[in-house]
Amino acid sequence: MVYFWYVLFGTISVYSATILYFSFHWSKKDRNSGNSPGSKTKLPSISVVVAYRNEAKHLNTLISSLSCLDYPTELFELILIDDHSEDASYSMVLQQAKNNKNLKALQLPNYLTGKKEALNFGISKAKGELLSFTDADCIVPQTWLKSLATFYLLHYRPEMVIGLVDLCAPGWLQKVFRLEFLSLIISGAGAAKAGIPFMCNGANLAVKASALKSFKHNATIASGDDMFLLHSLKKQKAGILLLKSREHLVKTRAPLAFKDFFLQRRRWTSKSLRYTDKNAIAVAMMVFLSNSLLAASLLTGFLSGSLALAACAFLVKMSVDFILFLSAKDFFSYREILWWYPFMAIVYPFYIFFTPFSAIKRPFSWKGRTFKV
Repeated sequence: MVYFWYVLFGTISVYSATILYFSFHWSKKDRNSGNSPGSKTKLPSISVVVAYRNEAKHLNTLISSLSCLDYPTELFELILIDDHSEDASYSMVLQQAKNNKNLKALQLPNYLTGKKEALNFGISKAKGELLSFTDADCIVPQTWLKSLATFYLLHYRPEMVIGLVDLCAPGWLQKVFRLEFLSLIISGAGAAKAGIPFMCNGANLAVKASALKSFKHNATIASGDDMFLLHSLKKQKAGILLLKSREHLVKTRAPLAFKDFFLQRRRWTSKSLRYTDKNAIAVAMMVFLSNSLLAASLLTGFLSGSLALAACAFLVKMSVDFILFLSAKDFFSYREILWWYPFMAIVYPFYIFFTPFSAIKRPFSWKGRTFKV
């Protein structure tokens, strides 16, 4: 029994060192922060690419925010691709396109299916030097493309720019979901700033058009091309940088119910089983192992009369994770929802332990379709 505690505290120590490392780099100020390219520097052309399916409830909000972008109209285009929607999504986009010359409404051919094929189809029609991606249920700030172009030029046109995403959280359950989501966003951002990017989010991602020529998506996996592209470019030693700016922060809606949240995490977990990036695999295994051991420590502590050791392990991990949240509280403005952190911290180890097993060899539904892992 004593060996269990050695393994637990050894794993928690490695976890703590990693999270503190991410927190430190997240807090570091960018070298070029506050600078801007010269007035004679030519701005890049940008193609905004969005694939959607059955998003009639959200598309008008997205298009409204895209229509307010503070960027020269002759230098950007909006490409929205319909993936065989069963609602009024496509007709809504067609209607919006009549009043917006920058908006191109495309429909995926019948012989192609899925978000990956839709994105690939949209990319084939894009003309921009830089491709910027978001999702149909997102809202982008007015400065979204301007801040991206400035960063892109200041950093000598990197192949990929990772943007940040936050959740709109109206209810208490969504606030818990937001904290869990931001733990991933902040950790991934800290790693990217440290020079070891392993995570990104397709809701806010920009890629140099020329960098996509050698990338082949895997149509057998329901989602995840954002991460697979990142890992592919990383292997090629391409320039991959994080853009940490509120002027580039994209917001999306939090899952409305636990079922929606769990299905989303199952989908994310299913694609992680195909990762080949060493950093992504190492972090995923460390998070899974540390949380699984924490969950097991309660039973072990009860049987061995060592609940104090279990409580100590929980306290160490909770303290380290709280430092991560504190490092980003001002950027994401979530100080008032940190009261929900103790609840999330207690439930989280059990959720982490269960989710991977639920994703293995089990089909899941997404956008009215069923997918196998």
